[in-house]
Amino acid sequence: MHSFGEEEKAKKMQRATAEDDPNVILPPDIMEKILSRLPARSFAAAASTCRSWNCLCDRILSQPKLLSALSSDPRLSVAVEEACESVLSEPIRPHFAISFIGSKFSLKETLRLIKGKLGSSIPIITCYSPGIIGRNAKTKEFDEVQWVSDSEEYGHSTRVPGDHGIVLTVGFVPGLKVAAMPVRHVNEEGDPWSLVDLYFTNVKRYVESVSGSLYPTGMIIFADAGSDMTYFLESMDEALCDSHHITPVAGCLLNRNKEGCFLFNGGEYLNFESECRKVHSSQSSTTKSQGSHKRSRANKSFIYDVVALVFAKDKENLHGMGDIQFSLALSAGLSSVGPIYKAASVKCIEDKISGCSTWMTARRDGFPNLDGQALLDDLESQVGNEKACNAFYIRVFKRRKPAFSFKKRKLLEFISLHEVTGADDEYLFVDGGGIRTGDLFQFCAPDVDSALASRRTVLEKFRCFKDGGLKDHSNRQDEHERKRVEVFGGLIFACIGRGELFFGRPSIDSSTFLEVFPHAPLSGVFCGGEIGPCTEECGEENLSSYCLNRYSTVFLVMTYSPKLPAL
Repeated sequence: MHSFGEEEKAKKMQRATAEDDPNVILPPDIMEKILSRLPARSFAAAASTCRSWNCLCDRILSQPKLLSALSSDPRLSVAVEEACESVLSEPIRPHFAISFIGSKFSLKETLRLIKGKLGSSIPIITCYSPGIIGRNAKTKEFDEVQWVSDSEEYGHSTRVPGDHGIVLTVGFVPGLKVAAMPVRHVNEEGDPWSLVDLYFTNVKRYVESVSGSLYPTGMIIFADAGSDMTYFLESMDEALCDSHHITPVAGCLLNRNKEGCFLFNGGEYLNFESECRKVHSSQSSTTKSQGSHKRSRANKSFIYDVVALVFAKDKENLHGMGDIQFSLALSAGLSSVGPIYKAASVKCIEDKISGCSTWMTARRDGFPNLDGQALLDDLESQVGNEKACNAFYIRVFKRRKPAFSFKKRKLLEFISLHEVTGADDEYLFVDGGGIRTGDLFQFCAPDVDSALASRRTVLEKFRCFKDGGLKDHSNRQDEHERKRVEVFGGLIFACIGRGELFFGRPSIDSSTFLEVFPHAPLSGVFCGGEIGPCTEECGEENLSSYCLNRYSTVFLVMTYSPKLPAL
């Protein structure tokens, strides 16, 4: 017989064994099911309990995840609480977060509350928007919410008064590094082109340092609607693309208010803004007069025109990981009107209040010189009464030498869209710059029929993508050795001019994605300009890969291919 002391010692050893390895009590498969149902905070605590639980938690989160939630509560703290509790109601280890809010909420306070829930070590971007898209945290119904001012009529449409609410998106992307990288605003004394060049140099430097590659996996861009994106987009094409690779990039333009248009938390990454300042400080030190002037401005708070989430493969954490990829789709909403013109006299006007604009005349066959009013009269005769429209744009086709000096390439064709803001008996006025004498352009206007036709094209593309989920790889020809592509989430950037008032029916754009991928999380925003592909068919030879679209919807589809077993 064992003594009482020996029995107590055996019980202590048994308890210690159970505490060190909880699977002594429950089989691993049962334990895995229990852990997979825990909310994010409890899941994180369980993962740190013991080694066996940590291995089970790693197995549960072995694939990427995108979660999102929308709240329309008018109280900021409650709205953030609802959205965060919804996305954290299941296991996830946040790698990045994006939130869009109404203008009645505070950017600074929203960012503070989200950091309190998710931590400050990850990139978090918070933006103002005129509308949000996502699944309601309370009702679990999918909503497209477009806010209106008190002076606008909203009737029975989905446009609602109040301008308060939030949609929060949280992503877990194992095998990728994510950084929030900004572009500083330059006043009239600065050189915006050099900062843009330096920005993309730093992007490539960052990507190469973490992945060993020159190109990111993808980028999501958030830009101030008051900034001229022409040179940025042209430089991005040169920096991130070549004849064999096009980096998927999507994003939006957002309007500014007294707090700006976005705030961000950079997370744990190299502070490239500090690097930019060091470079400029070292350059300015060669000239004492300039150096003293720039040093006096070094401690001022900077305003940013652009911030981007940059995704790059993590070369230190690729073992056993599958392949995460981003894909783009464009649902266009503009149709061409009338003939093609050639820009004749062109003037670029810089204004501190309204920004950059272009004054121009044009010519076409049989008409040597058309002033602004003549161009509008010509346009109205082409449109007639069939397309009554209060917004017109010009689509400019430009042939340019590479603006960015990473590599030598032949002339590229860039497409840019400019809204027509007015005309007189001398010039046609359009917003933005970058137009030169000799550039070809054509008028275009929002058109529901064209938008619906483009939507059907995107819908068919998604269906083909889903049906062709088995993807061939050149070194694996066997049917049993193909990769399965799984869609784990999507983001949508839709023009504020679209929605129910444009289509006559609600949720047209979001249903394009949800009809094909009903179980994949989707969230997004209504915005004043959509960054994405120039055409519905990406990768046309010599055509720029990126464009600032209007009256369009850009879809960013996130996919995952599990790693194939070794041969």
